[in-house]
Amino acid sequence: MRLEERYHLPPKQIFSPSAPRYPNLWFLIDKGIAADYRTAVPFLIELLQTSCGLIDDFEKSNPEGSDDKARVQELQPYSDFEAPEFNHDHDLHIRYYYTALEAAGLTEIAIEGRAFHQVASSIHYEVAQKHR
Repeated sequence: MRLEERYHLPPKQIFSPSAPRYPNLWFLIDKGIAADYRTAVPFLIELLQTSCGLIDDFEKSNPEGSDDKARVQELQPYSDFEAPEFNHDHDLHIRYYYTALEAAGLTEIAIEGRAFHQVASSIHYEVAQKHR
């Protein structure tokens, strides 16, 4: 059985062609916490901002077909290069994809009898855009 079938994931085709990859992290928000999708999405984004420090502070951005984005800057420095100009930081980037799910009517999922809102995201650990 394919992972998409096993976990009831929607097909990649519903996402924007400018999204270079399939979302790799799916958030499930219990419908008891957020009654509707338009409440669930900002709840999730705000929760990740306050608990993980994920904020949208990009000066320029390539949103990759996403609806929203955020990052944690300077998460981990790398300073072991002999030439200091190669030393750099790492950031954690996240992109959220929710309008495609809403347009396709795929905002809800039931697992073991529980109902959830689902929000797709793509999260990556990357070299910081700003170098020291």
